Amino acid sequence: MDSNQQGRASARRLLSRLSRIRREAKLLLLSRRIGWTLAAALAALALVGLTDYALRLPAWVRFVALLGALAGAGWAFVRFAWPAWCMHPTLTDLALRLEGGRPELRGRLASATDLAQSGSLDRRFDNLIEALSRDTLPDLMKRRPTVLALGVCLLVVASIATFGALRPGMAKLGAQRVLAPWSAALWPSRTAIELASLPQYHPLGDPIAVRGLLTRTDKPVGRTRVEAWYRLDGGAPQK
Repeated sequence: MDSNQQGRASARRLLSRLSRIRREAKLLLLSRRIGWTLAAALAALALVGLTDYALRLPAWVRFVALLGALAGAGWAFVRFAWPAWCMHPTLTDLALRLEGGRPELRGRLASATDLAQSGSLDRRFDNLIEALSRDTLPDLMKRRPTVLALGVCLLVVASIATFGALRPGMAKLGAQRVLAPWSAALWPSRTAIELASLPQYHPLGDPIAVRGLLTRTDKPVGRTRVEAWYRLDGGAPQK
């Protein structure tokens, strides 16, 4: 193989390696930013659901929270995910970025890339290809931040899915109240009382003894406050 053929082979190897680094860097950056965006959006919606369960938020508050979560997710996508998706630097720009993180490549890699694209590269730059094969730039090719972002996202998704599997009814109600705040979905009451031995007919003028069985409460034993309301002949309710 003559020197020209060897130079063209070196040029192809260098450009191929730079193209691979560009693809990997874009994939890592895009995955990391989408992971954080999804994790934040899902966690925010779950937090709204938990707050709504604790405080029984009115519909307008849940509607504002939903709009805020959607607006925040849209802003994060435009601000972080979309630039990563559109990132497509030239190989020369990428080489300059790589030079900034690898002192031994400074002043050489970008020039070699220009020569390779023009077909003038020779074997003197083979050591650059070997350097790129041995290591990559820390700021472009770190996998740990991407793994962390995807791990947090999967943890949030798994937590929501686990709750949905364990309490499907509550999960459905929560999703309806958070994602469709205009719906008529209501949380179950925190307390429930069943009337016991109430007669169907009662003599007029005799007192009525009403007994109730407390079947559900969120208070300690003996601390639940119970009120009885009654109505006489269609009048106003009285306590």
